[in-house]
Amino acid sequence: MGEDLVCQCGCGEVIPWKAHWSYQGSPRFLRGHFRRVQPEGSPARARYKPAPDEIPSGLCECGCGGTTSIAKVTLRAKRYFLGHPVPRLPGHGSQERGSSHPNWKSGTTRTSDGYVLQYARDHPKADRYGYVRQHRLVVEQHLGRPLRDDEDVHHINGIRDDNRIENLVALTKHDHAQIHGPLRKFDSATMSAAGKKGAAARWGKP
Repeated sequence: MGEDLVCQCGCGEVIPWKAHWSYQGSPRFLRGHFRRVQPEGSPARARYKPAPDEIPSGLCECGCGGTTSIAKVTLRAKRYFLGHPVPRLPGHGSQERGSSHPNWKSGTTRTSDGYVLQYARDHPKADRYGYVRQHRLVVEQHLGRPLRDDEDVHHINGIRDDNRIENLVALTKHDHAQIHGPLRKFDSATMSAAGKKGAAARWGKP
């Protein structure tokens, strides 16, 4: 058996001897200890130590007030320094958000199922991008209070992007389900009948 080696980073710890060293060569450092020194001829591989004014504060720099995580690597271009907070939360890449952002488009967008979303980052029901369904905001402003957890907003004429207050009414979730339940059953039965008729036509059955 060969002899144990001492790590050359200066820590004084011993590197246990391994049988494969005889043909692979012996290591100079314990795992992870290479970063503790700056080997001659390879300064770029040494760990970069940021100056105090370079280290982010730990609060997201977009202005949302969120607390950022700790960097696991050093990426100077992004101001990521190993062991220190990162500058921004994921998805908060721009320091300008809301109406100050250069891509601001009146603060509204649409979902794939036809509802209008409005930017309201401070709303308790806002999603991770800061948007809330506009019909909720309209009803809450009209009532002068937030909607309760057991309340939904119903579109009277069935048009999901018609968010005029005269077309909206606040209902309990139970009452809202009572209105839409029969409609869903009717749509399901109609689609089922149409599907059976189409299948019969394809297979030549009456």
